[in-house]
Amino acid sequence: MASSITQEILQNIELNFIAVLNSFALDLNKIRSKSGIVRKKTRDLKSGDIIIPAGCVQLDNDNPLQVAEIRETLISMLAFDKNCIQNAKFDEFSFLAIYLDRSKIFKTVFSEVGCQGSAYGFQTPSGRNILLHAPNKLKGCSMFLSDLRLLVVQSHVIRLLEANGYTVLHKNKVEEISRDLDITELLDSTDDSSPAATTEINSKPPSSSQFMDSLKKLSLDPDESKRLAIEPEDASVSTDDCQANATDQHEASSKNLMLNLKRIIYDKDLRVGKDGYSKNINKVKIFEDGTPTPLLKDALIESEAVTSLTHGQITCGCLHIVPQSQSYRQQQIRLIRLVLLDQSFSESQIVVGSVIQKGKTVPDSAQSFYRARYQQMKEASEMRYGPDIDASEIVRRVNLLTSASIKVDLLGNDSHNELHLEVAETDRPAESRLGSFILYNTARVAALLNQFNEKVSKGFYPPLPPVDEVNFALLREEEDWELVFLFIAEFPTIVKQTVEVVFPKDGKYLAKIHTHKITKFLESFCKCLSAHYSRYHILSGNEEHLLPVMYARLYLMRSAHRVLLNCLHLLDIDALSQL
Repeated sequence: MASSITQEILQNIELNFIAVLNSFALDLNKIRSKSGIVRKKTRDLKSGDIIIPAGCVQLDNDNPLQVAEIRETLISMLAFDKNCIQNAKFDEFSFLAIYLDRSKIFKTVFSEVGCQGSAYGFQTPSGRNILLHAPNKLKGCSMFLSDLRLLVVQSHVIRLLEANGYTVLHKNKVEEISRDLDITELLDSTDDSSPAATTEINSKPPSSSQFMDSLKKLSLDPDESKRLAIEPEDASVSTDDCQANATDQHEASSKNLMLNLKRIIYDKDLRVGKDGYSKNINKVKIFEDGTPTPLLKDALIESEAVTSLTHGQITCGCLHIVPQSQSYRQQQIRLIRLVLLDQSFSESQIVVGSVIQKGKTVPDSAQSFYRARYQQMKEASEMRYGPDIDASEIVRRVNLLTSASIKVDLLGNDSHNELHLEVAETDRPAESRLGSFILYNTARVAALLNQFNEKVSKGFYPPLPPVDEVNFALLREEEDWELVFLFIAEFPTIVKQTVEVVFPKDGKYLAKIHTHKITKFLESFCKCLSAHYSRYHILSGNEEHLLPVMYARLYLMRSAHRVLLNCLHLLDIDALSQL
């Protein structure tokens, strides 16, 4: 699914509106924005679901007859039935206010959700392959919250890419570690003797012959060295002297050679600053006393690994998901590979900001954070269900709640920003309750649907009829419409918006993947759903005159539950099956 039904309606109305303006020979420059003229409302839906704001169009107000004629022409072109439009009128606030046919939208959306199920809102694989480079601390290392956030963001990005039709190569390690977030064993070890980090696409270092092959490329031709901005470290040694013994590779490699990355950025017309490379990138040493520097080694290792991991598969490029502390170095490595290793595939980077703990001068480890959250969730569960609940059930429930709480918190803002997080061992902060609030609402709707199915099996209710036989015009409450129009129908568009640009053009280097959108959407959706659930009693008696409204609302709840499950899938969170 490319977009939601409401987005398709918006696009059709906008195309019609521009066509009308053209038919009146009006200059489109009089429109303040050539895109986004037609707006979907998010509140006060009683006064219209879609509007064209009066301020978006600069028409000749001294000619009211022309303005009225434009409105009437647009209304006549809207194809009401095709676009599920019920009415269109204008008022003092809007150039045109459009009211949708709610029963048709209900039926269309519920049919789509029912048919697509777990695929609702997601695009089918399109053959676009992305190689993932995701550095992580090894299992068993002492981790901090910034390390934990990096891991959660990496797992979420994989699922967002797949939901938008990409195939992610070499993701197994990230998924394996991420799954371990659901058990306390991941954070029990504090062994600092383990290596500090591992790289998802790293393989064994290249052999000396591979180094020499790369060096030969640099040293045999003086013009090549000049083109690649290679120069000796000592300014008193001329470039010609460095090339004097070019046929002897070992002698050439004994020089201390620098690579001018700033010149490479300039020659390749790459972006510096916003969405591009750091302004501080300058010269880097690539050989020291005849030995490749760590930067050059990493560049060659990554190059070899990328080649071997693709196995001939066509890829869109390589996406690096790195912490803020490694962003600068990763940019240097990419520039070295860009000129020395003749690799033409696209690359981009997502930078994950650090976690700042409020009121803490020394950061807590992820282990202590996990244990604090686990204890909070355990106490809350015991208070809610009492001491008689099965111990194994408490452990399972608390593990799910702890995992959800952590992941929702760590995805609370856009990944490139720092995350300020309250870490308290007692008195749970407000943000830590969001994960459990989401799971509670999911479980509450699941329990409602299970209760209906049980009563059907016992013969108390007739089975839920097909969607075509349900009268959705009975859903007359504004809260019913808000759930569908603002959330359930909008979910495919939200998923699409999370992946704005993977491999940017015009010399830019930073990908735009919005890792906070699903969490924010889910938070707003659950608040609206919780208020609806508390206000309206859905399961009624089995009298015949009560069943039509109950069936309509059950389709609403079933669709809402599916969107909740699909959101949780994108966050890599398991749902609670019961309260």
